[in-house]
Amino acid sequence: MDLLILGFPQSGKTSLFSALTNRQITPGGYSDGTSNGMAKVPDERLGPLTEMFKPQKVTPAEIQYIDTPPMGSGRKRDSALSGELLNLMQGADALVHVVRAFDNPAVPVADGAATPEDAIIGMDLELAMVDLGILERRTDRLTSSLRGAKATERAAIEKELELVTRVHDALESEVPVIKQDISKEDRLTLANFNLITAKPMMVVLNVGEDDVADTAKLEAEWRDRLSEQGRVVVGLCAELEMELAQFSGEDEVEFRESLGIVEPGRDHVAKASYELLGLVSFLTAGPDEVRAWTIAKETPAQKAAGKIHSDIERGFIRAEVVTFDDLMAAGGLAEAKKVGKFRLEGKAYPMQDGDVVNFLFSV
Repeated sequence: MDLLILGFPQSGKTSLFSALTNRQITPGGYSDGTSNGMAKVPDERLGPLTEMFKPQKVTPAEIQYIDTPPMGSGRKRDSALSGELLNLMQGADALVHVVRAFDNPAVPVADGAATPEDAIIGMDLELAMVDLGILERRTDRLTSSLRGAKATERAAIEKELELVTRVHDALESEVPVIKQDISKEDRLTLANFNLITAKPMMVVLNVGEDDVADTAKLEAEWRDRLSEQGRVVVGLCAELEMELAQFSGEDEVEFRESLGIVEPGRDHVAKASYELLGLVSFLTAGPDEVRAWTIAKETPAQKAAGKIHSDIERGFIRAEVVTFDDLMAAGGLAEAKKVGKFRLEGKAYPMQDGDVVNFLFSV
C-alpha cells in the first residue's frame, strides 16, 4: 500500500516522512524531489508469537510512504503540476495531508496556509483543480469521439459523457469525488481516470513542541469537524517525532514518558493508515519466520494466500486457521488442535484480523 504525503511549503511533511520511515532527509520546504520509504506497522501479537515459535526471522507488515514536492498555490487547473507528481498522486492508494498547526515566526508561512483551516481548504482546491483538468480533457475526447461515432457506439459515449459532466459539476460545487453520490458501476468507470479527490485522505495536524500536551484535544476537535468528509485525523509534532526516532529503544521510551507522549507518532500514523484504507493483518508463524501480512478487511482466503505467493493462491486447497487469542490460550499449535481451536476454511472464507493461518496448496 502506498500513501502519498502532501503539504504546502514549511508544513513539516518531510519531517513527518523522516519520522515515519527513519530516513534522514533535510527538511527544506521547497525540494523538487520525491522520496520513498517503508514504515513498519506496529503489531503487539508478533512478540508473543516470537516467544512461542523462536523463529529465525520476524517480519512486521509494512506501509510505503512517499514524500512529494510541496504543493503551490494559485495553480490554474493542473497546468503547473509535474507529470511525475500527477502520476504519483494517481497511483497512490491514499493521501496524507500534513497541515501546519504550529506557530514559529522563524519558519515562514506559505501563502494561503496561514491557519489549519486555510491549509485544508487550499489543499482541497488544489486537488479539485487537478481533477477538473482531468475531467475536462476527458470531456474534450468524448465530444470529439461523438462527432464521428457510429450509431452503435453513441449510447456508450453519451453515457460516459453524462457521468463525466455530472462529476465535474459537483466537483466545481466543492464536493470531492469520494463524497459524491455515484453508483458502483459508475465508480468503476471513474476508476480508469484515477481521480485524486476519489482517494481517501488522512489529515496530520503538525503541532509545535510546546503544544504536544494538547494534541489529543486538537485531534478530537478536527476529527469532529472533518467527520462528514470521511477523513482520518492524526495530531503530532513532526519535528519532535523525527528527533525521537533517532533514539535507541529504552532512551526513546524514557524521553517520550517525560514528555507525556504515550504512543510514537509513527505507530499512530501507521494505525491510522490501516483505518483509512480498511486494512487488517493476518499472521503466519513457524520456526523459520513469524510474519504479519497486510490485506483488506474480509479478503477471501484464497486471495489472501496470494500475498504470500501466487502459487499458493493458484493451488489453494484450504486454510488451517486459529485466532491469535485461541492460540495463545492453548499454548501452541499442537495444543490448539487438540482442543479443537483450529478450523479448516475454504477459499471464500473472509480473513479476519489476527488470524494465524497455514495455507494448504498443490501445484
